[in-house]
Order: sequence, then C-alpha cells, then structure tokens
Amino acid sequence: MTTLTSPHDLLAAIPFLVGFKPEDSIVLISIKDDSIFMALRIDFPDSLDPEQIDTLVSHLQRDDADAAISVYYIPESSSDADLLIKTITDAIDERNIPLRESLIVHANRWRSLICEDSDCCPPEGSPLPELDNSRIAAEQVALGKPVPFESINQLVNSISALEPDQELLTRITEIPEIDMKMILYPYSDKAQKPSLTSLQISPLTDYVEIKIC
Repeated sequence: MTTLTSPHDLLAAIPFLVGFKPEDSIVLISIKDDSIFMALRIDFPDSLDPEQIDTLVSHLQRDDADAAISVYYIPESSSDADLLIKTITDAIDERNIPLRESLIVHANRWRSLICEDSDCCPPEGSPLPELDNSRIAAEQVALGKPVPFESINQLVNSISALEPDQELLTRITEIPEIDMKMILYPYSDKAQKPSLTSLQISPLTDYVEIKIC
C-alpha cells in the first residue's frame, strides 16, 4: 500500500493512476474510506456545457464517493480556466461531495486552491515534483506497477495494433497442420479443449490514508 501525505505525493501518484504523465487535462479522483477508488481524466476543454459537467461529476456520485480530489493541468493557451474550474467545483459541491483537495498545475508549477497557508502553498506555486526521484514512484515500481508513459500518445501507441509481419504470416501458412489432439492427449481417443477457469482483475489503485495538507 502507498500512503499519500501531501500534494507532492498526490501529483507523483497521478501518472500511475492514469498511466501517463498528464498535460492539458482534468483529473477527478473519488475517495472512499480514505482510499482512492477511481481516477478519471479528460482533455482540458475550451468549455463545457452544463450537461457535460453534470456527466463528468456524476461519476463521483455513482462511485458513492465520500470525498473528491480535483487536479487541473491548465494548457498554456487556456483563457477561461478559472471559470471552468469554478463551475466544476460548484457542481461537486451541489452533490454534497466534500472536496478534499483541488490543485492547479501550470508551467511546471502547482498550487492549491484550498490551502490558505502561504508557507505550505505560496501564491506563485511550487515546482512540480520529479517523478523519478519520488517515494511514490519507488514504492509503485517495487509493487510491480509499470512506469507511466511520458504522454498520452505513447500510451495510445503502446496498445495500437501492429502492422502484420508478412514474412511471419507466410512462414506460418507453410507449417504443416498439427494434430492438437495427439499433442495434448497422445494416449487418449478423447481430446478435450483446455479451459480458462478464472480471470482475476487487479484493482485500479491501492492508495490509502489520504492526508493532504
């Protein structure tokens, strides 16, 4: 289990939650029993209409979230980010979901929209933590989690279909037909197909004791 005790920890954990280092993104996280139960990400839009905001925030409600965390990775070109953030914050509040933390990430710096301690969260923001040197990254890798991709494009390319290897396909077609019955059950007249008895899916996250400043 990994414990998040600060905004630095949270920002280091998000790439592991979504699979890549987000940019120009909105990330919403649902908290239940002081554990992260869901993390969702969308591209940072130019605007969202009320129906779109309702759909976005409704995921927290459907997850029976005790609380929520929002992180806004603001694009360089964004001009209405403050209005959009306020609208999403109001929508979360209307559903009586406490907002545990809300962070803005911009120009490689972050600041909290909730923390009023200038020593902890100065108005000019703080430098983003280096993922490679973070405790969170070390713990996640030790737990067997893959290192996040550098961008969403790398993530997409990693799961995209590969171009077929024509030479390999030709070689496969030249292989004589194999009697699988004789290989699997050489001493039996009854060949039975092997079956997949169970499929275990690991939980999305295993973060506990969320203690943001």
